[in-house]
Amino acid sequence: MFIHSGIAHLAFNILALAYLGGYAERSVGIPRYILIYILAGIAGALFHSVIASYVLGSGHVILIGASGAISGVLGIAAAAGNARAYYWLILQIVFAIFGSFAAIPIAFTAHIGGFIAGVFLTKLFIGIERKKRAKYLRPSGNNNHDTWWGK
Repeated sequence: MFIHSGIAHLAFNILALAYLGGYAERSVGIPRYILIYILAGIAGALFHSVIASYVLGSGHVILIGASGAISGVLGIAAAAGNARAYYWLILQIVFAIFGSFAAIPIAFTAHIGGFIAGVFLTKLFIGIERKKRAKYLRPSGNNNHDTWWGK
């Protein structure tokens, strides 16, 4: 997740982060952002490995770059409601299909796996946060019925 094949590879990843990275970070906070980045990178690599090994038969190719991790960041943005992130996913799916026939050496399946992981993890963290907040906002049992949602 921290190695790149050259300046162009690094530039494209920075461009993707500039696209929606700030929005994603503000949506979930820095600690969750970093956690999702790392977990999505791992999930993207695993997704790519399964697809490359069992579907495409190209599991011997070395995987480098932050494709899954950065895609996870874009997954955060999608889960947080930014529809622009889905345009990027559609583009990656098109490239994955085309790339598998044209032998383009880009791990588009890692992008897709990272994106899915980013959406899933963000939804999971949002659900956990909502449960925590609901626990603290429940009425305390007094009979005046003043709650956070009204009387």
